[in-house]
Amino acid sequence: MKRLLSISLLLIIALTLSACGNESTSNSPSHSEPAQAQSEAATEETTSAVPDPDTLVFGGYYGYKNGVSDKSLEDITWYILAEEDDKLLLCSTEALFCSKYHSKTTDNVTWETSEIRNKLNDEFYNVAFTDAEKDRICSTTLEDTGTTDKVFLLSKEEADKYLPVHLKNNCPAREYIVRMNLMQTYGDNGTCKWWLRTPGTEPERFLYVSYNAEHQNTQGTPNNTYGICPAIWINK
Repeated sequence: MKRLLSISLLLIIALTLSACGNESTSNSPSHSEPAQAQSEAATEETTSAVPDPDTLVFGGYYGYKNGVSDKSLEDITWYILAEEDDKLLLCSTEALFCSKYHSKTTDNVTWETSEIRNKLNDEFYNVAFTDAEKDRICSTTLEDTGTTDKVFLLSKEEADKYLPVHLKNNCPAREYIVRMNLMQTYGDNGTCKWWLRTPGTEPERFLYVSYNAEHQNTQGTPNNTYGICPAIWINK
């Protein structure tokens, strides 16, 4: 009888220890989970990072000479933002000039009716490009505005997609803009705010990229004067 009780007691102890061991295993945190989470976060950060785009020279626009703005043209350097079907999406690496989006705030202005759209596709287009260069510039239908343009401004989505933050938020103004104090610039390298074509969240406002990381919620009235970084699609 005593022997039977001893065996029963040993069985109870063994079952208890087994249950404790199982409970510990099921509830204890896995050491691989934090490492896996860190790995996934690092992968996401890596894949979401936008690399610095290559550049090319195409066309020319007013530069700076002998202390005044003159009619001499200097090369335009462009970022190559995308390549599709033997075409390249380009955006100037600096603000080539400064302008209001539209001079009046009472016109219910849109990109389609804005003065800056007209200026880019008329005055700028005819000054900056030779006939041979114009032959390479594509007529581009912008899905967000429904317009077809030779020259345009980037949308917020395009700026976020194609430009790394350190380039997007440190756009230099062309030298004559800085020297002649045509608009406010910042720092030793003359960085500036520059217009996007995307409407703001309030009527009669449009988004622009600031000289720091504010641009997600940064918008100005059309009669503000900011930098202009033209964008074009060209045939390779």
